Amino acid sequence: MNALNLPVGLSLNLQILGDRSGNRIQAKILGYKLGESLIAEVPGAALLPISLRLGDEVVARCLVGRHMLGFKCTVLRVCISPYLYFHLTYPSQVEHTEVRQAERVVVAIPVQVITPVGEACEAEIRDISAAGAMLAASRSLGEVGEAVKLCFDLSFAQVARTLALAAVIRNVTPVQNGPHYRTGVQFKDMAEEDMLFLLSSVYEQSWRTPR
Repeated sequence: MNALNLPVGLSLNLQILGDRSGNRIQAKILGYKLGESLIAEVPGAALLPISLRLGDEVVARCLVGRHMLGFKCTVLRVCISPYLYFHLTYPSQVEHTEVRQAERVVVAIPVQVITPVGEACEAEIRDISAAGAMLAASRSLGEVGEAVKLCFDLSFAQVARTLALAAVIRNVTPVQNGPHYRTGVQFKDMAEEDMLFLLSSVYEQSWRTPR
């Protein structure tokens, strides 16, 4: 049995098997003992989420470097002293999926863009990847190299979140038909939790998209 080599503090996304609501629990890894258990907590929680109970089978996902890891385990023990944390059974198998930064999926997501001069502009995300997105707008969102902020709703397994991401404009293309400008942006300094959610959503969309 190989060591997981997951760093302390790494975000761990938990899905309870059999929970049709699609809810996710965002935990953080505290440590593990090889072959015994994985120890985690829900940051800031005074009590465990009511949906997570002793004996629950869960699917855990986390992002390590350029790989998304996934494995099944069971809630083994819940501890309340000296603080709240829980043990998951040590996974016997771990799936590794390489993150392809350039893999894009076609979407149509409304987005609010804060331009370099501080103005709010409505646009639409036409495709998205782990690295960036293509925006369609009726006006210019800025020049190449300038920084913008994006605010949009994204879903994964029926869970919706609002992401607020910093980005840099990498290309601008005026078009004659439809929206007047297409703007390619690259995401910058994304939080690990946001990156994991974005990657999960992108891969879910790509699996649903006919090849």
